[in-house]
Amino acid sequence: MRPLRAFWIARSPFDSAGIAERFGITAFSLADALDILVWAGVRIRANRGPFVVVAVVDYRDLVEQPGFRSHVEYNMGPIVCRSLWYPWISSQPPAPRAMRPDDTMSLPPPQKLAACLAVLECAAIRLRLLGYAGEKEGMAPSDAAEVAVLADAVHHLPYLIQHWDTCDEELLRGMLHDYDNRFPSGHSLVAAYERAEAAAG
Repeated sequence: MRPLRAFWIARSPFDSAGIAERFGITAFSLADALDILVWAGVRIRANRGPFVVVAVVDYRDLVEQPGFRSHVEYNMGPIVCRSLWYPWISSQPPAPRAMRPDDTMSLPPPQKLAACLAVLECAAIRLRLLGYAGEKEGMAPSDAAEVAVLADAVHHLPYLIQHWDTCDEELLRGMLHDYDNRFPSGHSLVAAYERAEAAAG
């Protein structure tokens, strides 16, 4: 499987109101990312100033980019699939040039499907426990932060399960690791993934 990279392409100055042009694309290369922008109908006008192109794979590095945290991280699509994930377009982009187009659904192998479903189950149980605690005592800021990070780590899985051929599994595991490292008292998403994968293999 060809490696995917997350690209953050933004025009400065970065503002908190979300007016500056900025795009998040996961693609095989910068050329592929630009093809996806063209497919989405984006016209990059040179007279508006230069874009800054940042190529990152680590989500933790990406959220520190200027102009990212304001609005973007709360309104993005799945970053681990080949797509335009900000602004989020809820359809799959066409296959890259030089690759045969395939419009069929691409399901993961049984062990990967079991792993993804186990992560979703684990996350749902943890979210339920946090919700019950918040209902009785009010939600602490740390619990609210965990809810947001946990949802961010798993919200792309339903899409990913249907488009497995576009998945960068290393990036997926990295996002699960990010949650586990930040909230070690929660349920380990990576452990759930690996247990289910081994059991189904």
